[in-house]
Amino acid sequence: MADTGATGTIADLQKQGYTVNIDRVGSGELSACKVTDVRNPVTITRTTTNPPGPHTPGAVTTITVSKTISVSLDCTGS
Repeated sequence: MADTGATGTIADLQKQGYTVNIDRVGSGELSACKVTDVRNPVTITRTTTNPPGPHTPGAVTTITVSKTISVSLDCTGS
């Protein structure tokens, strides 16, 4: 992942469908924070089987229910 700062990293992960959980050290502006870690990607899926019709076989469908990831930030300004 390219270095786009905290704001860009979070936006990129959200574009990929993630709900981003943020933990941070310091109280600086988000735009000045440095990403120190990206971890714990979790994807929850659900698989269903559609019953066969008179002229079609049953189909298995898997959908993504949710995606979460954690981002650690250093917002101390140092």
